[in-house]
Amino acid sequence: MLDLVDKKFKNKYGREFEVVSYEGKFKKNETSKAYTHYYIIRFVLTKNEYPASRQQIKALTCKDLKQIEIENKIKKKKEQEARARKNKYNTIQYKKFDFNDKYVLGIDASTTSTGWCCVKNGEIKKFGSITFKDNLTKEEIEKFSHIPEIKLLEKEYDWRRRAYLMLKELKHYIKYADIIIIEDANGGKNIKIGLQLSELRGYILSAAHIFCKEFEVYPPSKWRKHYGFTGKRKELKKQAVDKFQEITGKKDIDLDDIAEAVLIALSAEYISKK
Repeated sequence: MLDLVDKKFKNKYGREFEVVSYEGKFKKNETSKAYTHYYIIRFVLTKNEYPASRQQIKALTCKDLKQIEIENKIKKKKEQEARARKNKYNTIQYKKFDFNDKYVLGIDASTTSTGWCCVKNGEIKKFGSITFKDNLTKEEIEKFSHIPEIKLLEKEYDWRRRAYLMLKELKHYIKYADIIIIEDANGGKNIKIGLQLSELRGYILSAAHIFCKEFEVYPPSKWRKHYGFTGKRKELKKQAVDKFQEITGKKDIDLDDIAEAVLIALSAEYISKK
């Protein structure tokens, strides 16, 4: 078994290694009857040493695992740098609006509950929510029916019909606003919800075109970053509600769609300038 010792080989990946010593024969496991002969090999370039079986040496399949790990890290870093350079020149450039004396309508849209808010010169003028009763409990319906900012619509199980009714209510505010800021559609991992939100957003932006309104679409991360929100979806929603209640003093309103619409509208000028 010493015939391989002190000999040099080149593995299938072009790395040269030498057999340093013969370590003996060992069983693969307790139940095995066969023995495997093991050696210590050293890669010539890196001086990294590993145990290797006779079969691995003969088949030239020995790998310099430490060096491969280093090379993979370098490769990954270069790929990240390349993506960063590419993204530098592909960064979304948001429209630069003149917000002075303009009515800005912020919209957080969904097919179950859509929040909206109108601000002018950084001051909240009006806000509200268009909410279907489908997903509300009897207690919530009773509570919301006494809050004038929340418009409750009767149950409607066809989502395209809900999108139409949602737009019908929003048209009034779109018509009289100067600038429309809508949150980008995001269904997360749920493709079906993502498609529904995208279609609803298309309805709303079509109305903005019809009324010749300026508009922009911001991803949630943009306005949340402005307020320093972090965490998972549930935590982000709570942070938005807390911030809304802090700004408006409306402690009785805890709908996240209203809260997010208000914060979208208020942060629009900041995002546009950035």
